[in-house]
Amino acid sequence: AAAKVAYGLTDSIQANLYVPYGHIKTEGTTLGVTQQLNRYDFGDVTTGLTFKLMDQDHDNWLPTLAATATAVLPTSDKDAGMGKDAYGWRAGLAASKAVDDFFWHGNVAYGRSDNTREFGQNYWADEKVFSCGAALVFSPTREYDLICETYAEFETEDSNLETEHRMSWYLT
Repeated sequence: AAAKVAYGLTDSIQANLYVPYGHIKTEGTTLGVTQQLNRYDFGDVTTGLTFKLMDQDHDNWLPTLAATATAVLPTSDKDAGMGKDAYGWRAGLAASKAVDDFFWHGNVAYGRSDNTREFGQNYWADEKVFSCGAALVFSPTREYDLICETYAEFETEDSNLETEHRMSWYLT
């Protein structure tokens, strides 16, 4: 669960605040030490701005474009497993277009956090994340929408011990 607040400062600038709150239940062994955790806690707070760069033009192919810049604040208890105990940033670009009964949306983002430390890790690492997503919505009636959405995230974690690459992909 999370609280998300978006407030329009002007017609083209929006302030964003995201405060995650959740339940963590984990058990892991690191260097022969077993750790268990079962509790509710807050995650790292994300705050930032979204800038509308251009409104879609209904007379041609030009979409609505927006850029986002966010900061990640290490407000969580790293031992709770809800955060990374590090400051970070993320920048992104989104495009959307509505044509008749169809609406499409796409976005790309890149971010990084230096000296992160996740639950169960006994080392610090630099983390880089690239993500991209797309959605297509078809509205045959005012009451129903058919949605196809995909999202991929590519993460690299570099430390003095190892370099780890992870990729996640979702299709809904």
